[in-house]
Amino acid sequence: MKNIWLIGAGNMALDYVKVLKDLPCVFTVIGRSEQSAARAEKEAGVPVVRGGVTEFIKNGNQLPDMAIVATGVLELASTAVTLMDAGIRRILLEKPGGANPKEIEMLPQRAREKG
Repeated sequence: MKNIWLIGAGNMALDYVKVLKDLPCVFTVIGRSEQSAARAEKEAGVPVVRGGVTEFIKNGNQLPDMAIVATGVLELASTAVTLMDAGIRRILLEKPGGANPKEIEMLPQRAREKG
């Protein structure tokens, strides 16, 4: 069974939770703020890890088979880079992928570098 990390606990992430619940997978929702995590837990009925993905990785959690990045626009690119740097190779990145053209253009290059 595939292990998936869903990064983000906002509105878009809640839509992903609906889909993931119906798939044969195990998923972990990872959020940063207490407010969005508590709201996601209440509305979606799933636990949310607080503290963000960087801390989650630092804590030695087993890397997933894939990750979905559904953060706010300002965190999309940096979150994708964090995941690539950790060794996660399959990443679904929400649109627009970054906050500006420079961030968006950097991502494919970084992905090639990381394999």
